[in-house]
Amino acid sequence: MGVKGLSSLIQECSEACKFVSIQKMANDHQQFFGCCPVLAVDGSNFIPWFYAYRKEYFECIYGGQWIQFKEVLEEFVFKFQSKGIKLVFIFDGTICEEKLTEWAKRRMDKYREIASIFNDISLNLQEKAISCRHVSPALKFLAKFALKELGVDVYQTDKQVDADNYIADYANRNKAVFAILSNDSDFIILGTKPELSTSHLRLDQLETFMYDRYCFAERYLNISSKQLPLFACLMGNDYVPYENLKQFHQRLANREKPFNEAKVKNLCKLIKQRKWTGNFANRRELSSISREVFGHENGSDLIKRGLESYIIDNEAVPLTLCMRMRPDFEQAVHDRHFNCSNVCIYNLLCKKEYGSSEVLEDGARVPSALVYREIRQRCYGILFNCFVEPDSVKSIVVEERCWYKKNSNLNNNLNDPERISPLPLHSTSDVIKIEDLWFNCSESRRFEFFWHVLQIPMEFDLLMKLPEDQVALSCILNYLIAGWKSAPLLEPLDVAVFVAQALWKPKPLAIKRLKNPQVHATAVNISTLFINGIGPVLMALETCGFPSPYKYTLPWRFFDGKLFHFLYNEAKRRPRVRVLCNDQDEIIERFYQLLPVVTSHTAYDPSRFEWRNVLEDFELEQKNKS
Repeated sequence: MGVKGLSSLIQECSEACKFVSIQKMANDHQQFFGCCPVLAVDGSNFIPWFYAYRKEYFECIYGGQWIQFKEVLEEFVFKFQSKGIKLVFIFDGTICEEKLTEWAKRRMDKYREIASIFNDISLNLQEKAISCRHVSPALKFLAKFALKELGVDVYQTDKQVDADNYIADYANRNKAVFAILSNDSDFIILGTKPELSTSHLRLDQLETFMYDRYCFAERYLNISSKQLPLFACLMGNDYVPYENLKQFHQRLANREKPFNEAKVKNLCKLIKQRKWTGNFANRRELSSISREVFGHENGSDLIKRGLESYIIDNEAVPLTLCMRMRPDFEQAVHDRHFNCSNVCIYNLLCKKEYGSSEVLEDGARVPSALVYREIRQRCYGILFNCFVEPDSVKSIVVEERCWYKKNSNLNNNLNDPERISPLPLHSTSDVIKIEDLWFNCSESRRFEFFWHVLQIPMEFDLLMKLPEDQVALSCILNYLIAGWKSAPLLEPLDVAVFVAQALWKPKPLAIKRLKNPQVHATAVNISTLFINGIGPVLMALETCGFPSPYKYTLPWRFFDGKLFHFLYNEAKRRPRVRVLCNDQDEIIERFYQLLPVVTSHTAYDPSRFEWRNVLEDFELEQKNKS
């Protein structure tokens, strides 16, 4: 998250912000230390930037060009590996309690951006809508799996510390790490390896800006590098909000112009004059700073927490499970989380928390956070060993922070989480502990529990016979048609488009060459609804001990947002099977095989629904294939 304006500030200091060759840095590091050079990548910061700013490849409005994303990510990884540089990605695996307020505030800001995007769509401002930079929250956890498939070392934080702190500690403890790739200005403040700028990265040349914190502090700010944390706190960061410092900053500038330059100059002068060290253990100094900044001593704790956030804490221990479990289960939960094989059950079992960010929805339909909530609740039941006996759920409450628009007048307050109880599995009479489910059950038995968690109308035997790369697609569509408690959430034509696009299996170049389709609010909403179903399916799989490998749940095997929107437009103009299936007999044949599966035991099942009224050539094609 970082210090507001710090990246721009350091770029004004040419000696502290130099354009460097990453390969030369790596080669020098290897020669000096005699080991393979490692570049630590701030994954949570890098992945959204990588997706949003590769404009020539991705249009975010469509719900994700996942096939292209996987290819471009592979090219990125190979570029470094071919030069002998090892990449290690580290993601934030849990939200620090101290940053929840700031996290919630940023979700609200993002929601306003989404409202603006849908306003552009309603005004038919197509180019503006297509150029939007909103990135699906699913991207972050799906990118972890993409990187793992590429053989990259991927980790996520397992301690109650900020991810920046964690990455800095990792870099300091590993001599092979020569730099950190990020856009987060906190790494300029932290005492760690040099930061390389993501936003200025020239991938072809492997060049970017390197920030020198010592030079920045001592030659530009004229303070000690040890005083940088105090400087950051008094400039405004995630712990000392910028809004709280406005009056202080105005006094510092004292009508001098330009305002920011005067503010920085006079702040550094004040720190030197007062001889403030930024020692968070010095209560007298903290009181003095608080009086100067806020006019009272009540801000001492605020500044103290801000200063503490820059202490690299290598003594912090991993989170522990909130209930007693078998040691091998506890170890497995931790290892799967740390190695990015699980999406969210670590936070659930350690903190009883679940959170999700804002998505591209306009509030005109049921929010996806609510659509999939019952799946999550049944996962909670299994995880907390209360999924059969209803009385046992009373003592378990999970705090959910899911951003969605509750109604036209009231927006969700993420600072006040919803308290959600587990749901039992009424469809099974088995009483089994989560440890036994993971370690003592057959694959087919665990798969059956997965089916019970989803509670879809599709028969279990039919689900078992599916090719593995059609399981997630079929489960999500079957659930959206008949798993929700009210009417189907998808129209028949929507379902047909989802099925057809999954069967195309296009090359990345073919997706790139597709002319940008017309953007419709409905198509944006339902593609978001669909892609948000991957998270609950993954949660159900990991809760049940992965009876099916996670790789078959990843969208580049069955969904591409741009292709979906292209076919959605085509289907609206020419609702025919041959149009949807690219006039290819093989795709048409597989379409007729898969459609009855995803609509099985629903209102759209071909045995009870007249598909000829939706797709003009449906009956004819079906007869030709029979």
